[in-house]
Amino acid sequence: NSDPPTAPAGCEATVMIIRHCDKNGPLIQDDQADEHCSYAGFQRAHFLTTLFGSRWPVPAKLYALSPGRRGHQNYREVETLAPLSRQTGVAIADHFTTHHTRRS
Repeated sequence: NSDPPTAPAGCEATVMIIRHCDKNGPLIQDDQADEHCSYAGFQRAHFLTTLFGSRWPVPAKLYALSPGRRGHQNYREVETLAPLSRQTGVAIADHFTTHHTRRS
């Protein structure tokens, strides 16, 4: 059977939390001081695509924190999911800001 695995019948949802890519190493900041994945981080982001559809079910949704930060952009969360988004055709919902993560 070559069909990718799916969530078991009766399962409400499977939630996987994946930490954003590495920021350690050279060239993680561009000319505007915006942050990007390191080379190792990009490699790991591409490796993630090999796990979904074979080892884990293909995601129905992808969420990432918005790149906007105070005074700069941080693209690492989106860059971590971008290869998986391209492979699966699942768009990244990245409209959540750091404000959404704070507790009242």
